[in-house]
Amino acid sequence: MIASKKYSSPSLLRLQSKSQVTVCVLDRNIQERLEKMWSHRMLTHIDFKHIEPHQLWQNEHSDLIIFDTTTLNIYEGGLGDLPPCILLTSSEDDPIYKKNPIQKVSDYLFIDDLSPALLSKSIEYTIKLNDVNQKLYNKIEDYHQFIENNTLPVLIVDLTTQEILKANQAAVDLYGYSKDELQHISIRDIRPPEDIEIFEKTISGINDEAQTEYPNTFRHLTKDGQIIYVELKGMPISIKDRRVRMVLIEDVSDQMQSRDRLIESERRFKALVQNGSDIIALLSANAKLLYISPSIERVLGLKQEGVMDTSLFDFLHPDDVPLMQKTHADLPNATHQIKVGPYRVKNTDGDWRWLETTFLNKLNDSAINGIVASSRDITNQIQNQQKLEASIIRYKNIVDVASDIIYEFHLETREMKFVSNHSDSLFDYQNNQSLTRADWELLLHPEDRNNVIQYMSKVLANNEINQGLIEYRLRKKNGKYAHFQDRFFVLNKNDGHGQIQGALQDISLRKTHESIQEFENNMLTLYAKDNNEIKVVLEKALLAIETLIDGAMCSILKLTKGNCARHLSAPSIPPAYSQVIDGVSIGPKVGSCGTAMYEGSIIIVEDIATNPLWEDYKEIALKFGLKSCWSVPIKHQNGKVIGSFATYYNAIRKPDSFELELIQRAANVLGIIMENWQAREDLKQSNERYDIVARATNDIIWEYNLATEEMTSTEGLFQKFGYNKEEDHLHYKWWLSKIHPADKENVTQTILKHLRNDNPQLSHKYRFKTTRGDYRYILERLYVIKNDNQMPIRIIGAMEDITDKEKYLREIEKQNLLLKQISWDQSHKVRAPLARIMGLLNVMEATNKNDFENDEVLRYLSDSSKELDQIVRGVVSKIELMKNQPA
Repeated sequence: MIASKKYSSPSLLRLQSKSQVTVCVLDRNIQERLEKMWSHRMLTHIDFKHIEPHQLWQNEHSDLIIFDTTTLNIYEGGLGDLPPCILLTSSEDDPIYKKNPIQKVSDYLFIDDLSPALLSKSIEYTIKLNDVNQKLYNKIEDYHQFIENNTLPVLIVDLTTQEILKANQAAVDLYGYSKDELQHISIRDIRPPEDIEIFEKTISGINDEAQTEYPNTFRHLTKDGQIIYVELKGMPISIKDRRVRMVLIEDVSDQMQSRDRLIESERRFKALVQNGSDIIALLSANAKLLYISPSIERVLGLKQEGVMDTSLFDFLHPDDVPLMQKTHADLPNATHQIKVGPYRVKNTDGDWRWLETTFLNKLNDSAINGIVASSRDITNQIQNQQKLEASIIRYKNIVDVASDIIYEFHLETREMKFVSNHSDSLFDYQNNQSLTRADWELLLHPEDRNNVIQYMSKVLANNEINQGLIEYRLRKKNGKYAHFQDRFFVLNKNDGHGQIQGALQDISLRKTHESIQEFENNMLTLYAKDNNEIKVVLEKALLAIETLIDGAMCSILKLTKGNCARHLSAPSIPPAYSQVIDGVSIGPKVGSCGTAMYEGSIIIVEDIATNPLWEDYKEIALKFGLKSCWSVPIKHQNGKVIGSFATYYNAIRKPDSFELELIQRAANVLGIIMENWQAREDLKQSNERYDIVARATNDIIWEYNLATEEMTSTEGLFQKFGYNKEEDHLHYKWWLSKIHPADKENVTQTILKHLRNDNPQLSHKYRFKTTRGDYRYILERLYVIKNDNQMPIRIIGAMEDITDKEKYLREIEKQNLLLKQISWDQSHKVRAPLARIMGLLNVMEATNKNDFENDEVLRYLSDSSKELDQIVRGVVSKIELMKNQPA
């Protein structure tokens, strides 16, 4: 280290001219030992002088000082402006010797090895070293003003020893060390260990005579271990035998971090395009494919290089080409996104996949010069929709098991009558009871009345129309309205005896299902694979987006039917702010999100404090440090706004092209998540309603697939008969095994025979076994569904438990047998003794018998009376027995 202050010493000149050199010794024992060497010829020019420690700074005529480690405790603050020093130590294990923390100690000598020659060489070396340091210090002082006044950090370093000789305040501020600390460490100490090899190569390649601008950016370490990026410029300081340079340092950490963030953002964007599920394409004005993302191979199996420079229309289904041609013709003049779909594209297997595409006109953007297309595969959604439609048809067939209500309407008399026997169970009219047209119109729901009357009048006025189909609501006998589908035919319209014959089908259940379908249709655009709660899913999505946009704090709002914005998720935004804006009505000047949802377009607000859209809300936002907000409306696939996605910032900002594209794609992804969630909620409600209906009815509904032999049923099958759904796997053979052995053959033959008939409906009875081992009497109604070739494919059945009815009928039969027995007893057994009594009475009246003969007659009369009494008692007992038996 060099001195901290100029120290003028003629010691080297004295030594060279054989003049006297003054050496101060701080320890008397050491002085005595050194004075013994006084007479040695190599020490003839050295004057040893002892002074007390407190006189050290008053001494002005010493050329160097010798002391040992025992006296260091009085020099903790350093040796200040003293001459150079030689330190005597006892061994290499001395901690002072190992660490060398003492500034101005030029040499260390071991006491046990001390000799006149060694001492003479050390003194000469110390005097020479001090002379070089003095010249270096003087040279550095020449640069003092330049160094201290420079705003850039400046270090003066010795490349040979790698010591930091001087540092300015800017360097202190940059590295976090004090000046004294900086001037006690090596330039290696401010480099990361892994960069030392680069550091050594850089040092070895420096031209000592030239100013150097290092071409690379280097990493340096601050005192607290933080890595900073710097650019260096070095200038040589000419000093004989020393490689000293003044180094100017420029901190470029912010620029490097910005560059790294940009590189990372570009990398993520490329990963999003190349690895995403959507197909990203760039089209020319004539629909030529200029670029397409690698995801086309995952979605369609097509090679990326194989489709380049081909036309978009080459892959379309012929029926979809006109739609896409019209859309593409409009694109060059479009100023906003255009969404097209669904349409079909052929994959490598020759199958047609359904796609949905969003086009964005970037022909005027010099960086892109094309039309950007983002396509997603919605084949699964379309297939789900078809399955749902098939499910609706199957559900309708279940409803058709019930008989329709048949009616007749006479055009001449304007009278109507219900023909079906069960019409009185729904309406307050008996079978075949006539009602006027006015009575029928009163049954119609007020909101449907005019529409139905106009439709019927239109059918009757057109001679070419002889049939009709219309749906409306009718009031039932309980005062409530039910939905009916009316299928009718007009007979003999113009011969004066015309009439309408129709069938009313209760479609209330189907109508309920259709209302649920409005919610389930959302599910068909994208089926969700994540079973987490929607808030958890959205929070994960928002946190992922925040990693792509520096400083972004994301928020998502849901638009209610009342046009209010409700908070869904904002993991990085203060909760208090989210609570304040929760429930705010949207409008033309309701911040970024409220306006975006109101106008259905992207709203970019760079400065919340000055933008008029935030006039009523800026105080709230600024209170939480929110200074900028970009918002994108989230739209359903039908174009309806369902929410908004926003990114907030703590600084005034506007998006670049990458960020603008990213937030739009993010809004699209969040829209898919919300659609999937809404569809799942709707489906849950639909299933709950279906379960309620299934539990409410007493009938057990089942379905049998003739091709797969799969069988499904409502829960009633298991609840009614006590079977376990998990253990008893529903199958045709299982169902057949539960039928009473005496009924099994008849049931099998009846069903097989019915499958060959044209009539799709069948009703039959059989006994079905429960888990208790007893059998229940079942009345089953079957409905056979056939394909286009009139071949049976499914059977739908409704099982009704009629065990109680059967028991009642059998009790009636037993009572009839008892009555027949009583009747027979009266006509045969009672008449025989009664005839005998009557005969005996006639004999007594006709003849005059003696006492003996009369006694004999009386005896016969008594026996006949007793016999008749027993018969009467028996009849009474049977009657009592019949009374006591359950009905």
